Amino acid sequence: MTPNTNDTDIVLETFSALGSPARFVGRLPLISRHIWNGFSSPWPKTRYAKTRFGVRYKWRPWLLLDVEKLELVEKLLNEGSDEKVSAFRQSQLMAFQMVAIIVRLPVRAVMFCLSGLLTSILRREL
Repeated sequence: MTPNTNDTDIVLETFSALGSPARFVGRLPLISRHIWNGFSSPWPKTRYAKTRFGVRYKWRPWLLLDVEKLELVEKLLNEGSDEKVSAFRQSQLMAFQMVAIIVRLPVRAVMFCLSGLLTSILRREL
């Protein structure tokens, strides 16, 4: 049985909305660009959002930061050559690996500190 496309859209919108705080925090260093360019119309000057997501796209603030990138990726997938798509995929994988390495270091340090703390607590109780 194939899922209803409306159900799929609801699931995708839910995950997009839940992930938007993380994407927002990740883009906080870019806030100066918005300050210098002004906040008068934060939505990109493109018809892609309206065409792709409908007339109520402005009620989806999680699209605000990603709509231009989504347009580029969709255009690459639809019109790009296999080599360009493969190169884009490899660059995204390399970027993700770098993020994974950077995130792993502080997580490991915190785990090491917590294991030391837990060990000292257990020794005191014994």
